Amino acid sequence: MDRATRTITLTWRDENYGKVSGAVAFRDEIVPFPSDTARKKIARTYRSHGFAADYDRAAWIAARKAEDMPLRLADDLEAMGFEVIHKGNVPDCIAADPTPKP
Repeated sequence: MDRATRTITLTWRDENYGKVSGAVAFRDEIVPFPSDTARKKIARTYRSHGFAADYDRAAWIAARKAEDMPLRLADDLEAMGFEVIHKGNVPDCIAADPTPKP
């Protein structure tokens, strides 16, 4: 991997069980591992899009969901200089996104 390449892998999850329903959720993996400052900036970006850390489920969960919330989050992460990779239960708005990726 190129030293300048920074990736965030968002593994989208179905966390709709128990007390949670109608939610969008993901787990992230950031390579290379970010500094504390960078990690806080990424966490602020997640929170600004309505996601909150759920430590019991080890996931970022947005209880209220907007149709394009995951797509807007991915766009902002890319604007921060990350290559965003989607895995798992990928939301429809991302799977259907016609925007070409480099």
